[in-house]
Amino acid sequence: MRKRVIFLLLLLLAVLFLLAYPILFQEGNPLSIAKGVIELSFYDKDIAKVSTKPLRYISKYSEGNASVIELMDKEGWTFVEQFGSGYLFSKGENNKILSSVQYTKKYRIWEIPSLN
Repeated sequence: MRKRVIFLLLLLLAVLFLLAYPILFQEGNPLSIAKGVIELSFYDKDIAKVSTKPLRYISKYSEGNASVIELMDKEGWTFVEQFGSGYLFSKGENNKILSSVQYTKKYRIWEIPSLN
């Protein structure tokens, strides 16, 4: 009897994991995103890097786009215009479009083409 209960619990956990898998991994590795959320929460950062390929950052949704504009400004890029979830930056003759995705109701993930 005990073996059946354990088997049923493991089966239930496996089914729940399969159902939750798309949500947990919707933006790639959830561990790197969790690390970024911890950096934002405990280290008083405005923006945190979550991956390098592709280059992605996470920021608090309540901060708007100020943190990513400041990050790009430090790299010499000037904010030009917003197109929905895309943000246009220029540096001399070069243009770069960043995209953002809302990740939960508190965070936003920014994907940035290489900064070179």
